[in-house]
Order: sequence, then C-alpha cells, then structure tokens
Amino acid sequence: LVTHPTNVRYLCGFSGSSGYLAGTAKKTVLVTDARYTDQAAEECPGVEIVIRHHTQTIDQAATDVLTKLGGRTVGLEGSVTLGQH
Repeated sequence: LVTHPTNVRYLCGFSGSSGYLAGTAKKTVLVTDARYTDQAAEECPGVEIVIRHHTQTIDQAATDVLTKLGGRTVGLEGSVTLGQH
C-alpha cells in the first residue's frame, strides 16, 4: 500500500493530492475521490481506478480494495501511520 503522494505519482503517474495505490503482481488499483475521476483516468492508463464513496474515508476505501485483492500479506509504505495500519 503506497500512500505518500510523491510515491504514488512516481509509480502510476497520478498527480492528485488524495490517492492511495495498491496492487498485486497482476493488478494495480488507485483509490481516490470523485474530484479526481477524469484526472486519474487520464494520468493512469492501465490502472484500475476506484472512486471512494463520499461517506468513506480514503483509508476505509483502501481497506475494501485490499480485501478484494486478497492475499494474506500486505506491504506498507514507511509513511503509513499506526492509525492507518
């Protein structure tokens, strides 16, 4: 799970201020909010875009994505806080 905006941009090209990147060897998913729907699609070809529901925090939406991706181990970027974990 990559949460720092600079690292998200480096890995997938997304330059918005609110986005988390998750993935597996076969799939990459960007979680963001509705402000960035068009921008994310334009900047991140080949990346699945998940727009969080307005009642969710980005952390909650990322948790949903990670659950759907499956797997038993999640790698966390160093900037992930204990609260996010």
